[in-house]
Amino acid sequence: MAAAQAAISGVPTVWVDNSSTWRKSLSTASESVQSDLMLDGGAWKYILRKTSVYEGIEALRRDSTFKRDLMRLSSMQPAKKELLTVIHQQDIEKVSESSKSWEIKLTNKQSFQVKYVLDASKESKLCRMANVKADDNVKVLRSTVLSLPQSRALIFVGEDQGEIEVAYLHEVVPAENNLFVLKAKEGYNLPYRVALGQTVGAVVSYCAFFKTSTDKIDLRVLQNELLMYRSRLLPCVDISVEDKHYSSLQRIFLTGILPLNQKEGKLYFNGQDSVKLADVKEELKRLFSRTQLWFVDHNPEYLTLKSTISLLKFAAFRGDELDKEIEQKWKKEFGFEQDYNPERLISKYEFAVLWDKYASPFWVKRSQNGDAIIR
Repeated sequence: MAAAQAAISGVPTVWVDNSSTWRKSLSTASESVQSDLMLDGGAWKYILRKTSVYEGIEALRRDSTFKRDLMRLSSMQPAKKELLTVIHQQDIEKVSESSKSWEIKLTNKQSFQVKYVLDASKESKLCRMANVKADDNVKVLRSTVLSLPQSRALIFVGEDQGEIEVAYLHEVVPAENNLFVLKAKEGYNLPYRVALGQTVGAVVSYCAFFKTSTDKIDLRVLQNELLMYRSRLLPCVDISVEDKHYSSLQRIFLTGILPLNQKEGKLYFNGQDSVKLADVKEELKRLFSRTQLWFVDHNPEYLTLKSTISLLKFAAFRGDELDKEIEQKWKKEFGFEQDYNPERLISKYEFAVLWDKYASPFWVKRSQNGDAIIR
């Protein structure tokens, strides 16, 4: 999955497949993948649709088409399908560093000069060959213990045995001299591994594409690359990947504007709730300095649709035409269930969609630890 995502992201990629084990395991008996949390997304959802009858996230019927569909995954953008080269049943016998690149020699005597290497072997074999220290397993956190800055910096969400686990940039792919290592602990289920591989592939391909290192990664650019391919970065169990505004809700979550609710070890978006001004005020002031002028004259306990649009005008430099535009699009384009009524309280769901659409707070620069970079 890391190789496929790297190719999708526009980076020429060579995947050395030193074993047929994964292909054999994916062409034998079915594995039941049961969940009611609807956290499927990204490449995993794509594979579900290509290899089975997709019914949310029921059971995945695995067969010999998986290999074909994995290759098809790398051609989601047809012009890039030639970027993934797979070398089967060969091993790497030597890894050496020279003149700011890595030389990789295979058992069949092929050799490659590459700038970036990802060691995704179980034993971190390439790291040992290169005398590079392989760090511990990918460091993940339970979604319910995230701080606000950490939640803004997420690049991975996975579910394993009912536990929602997340990771942010510094904890995913250790690297030394452009040799990256993916060392996930054993036992994770298939959708978890697919999601993790996709995330790691995006990180390494970012560095290769921009010829940079992980400490120089623009967090929002990386997150957007993952979001483009529908990666799940929203750990709330009440928002499905099938939601019409799934992408908007993900982006708004990554801004940290709206608080989440926690119940029985799970996070909920609770989109039907009203929006309390005190919950969003400080973050909006940090992201959009002009909103401070609005707050001087307005201090309701809860935001109505009318007051939300008024506030949006300050943030997005829009005039009164915005009222008419939102009214016209309310049902037809946005598909909101409740009627357009400026006087009623706005829901968190509606608030998130409108702010993503008209103010784009996601694109305010963030440091890699999630802090806003205000210029």
